[in-house]
Amino acid sequence: VVPDVHRFEGHIACSAASNSELVVPVIKNGQVVAVIDVDSEYFDHFDAQDKSGIEDIALLLAENVF
Repeated sequence: VVPDVHRFEGHIACSAASNSELVVPVIKNGQVVAVIDVDSEYFDHFDAQDKSGIEDIALLLAENVF
C-alpha cells in the first residue's frame, strides 16, 4: 500500500492522475506469476481491508488461473 506515490522513490506511474497505489503479487509455486496493481487519483485511498481483499483475489488467481 503506497499512500502517496510521489513520495515513493523509483515509482513508475501508470497514469499521471495516480496519487496512491495498491500492489499485490500473485504467487504460484513460490514464483510471482502476475501482479495486481490498483491506482487511485486520491491520496491515501487504500487501507488494510482493501489490501486483504486484493490478497484474497491474488490467492484465487494463483489457485484457479495460473
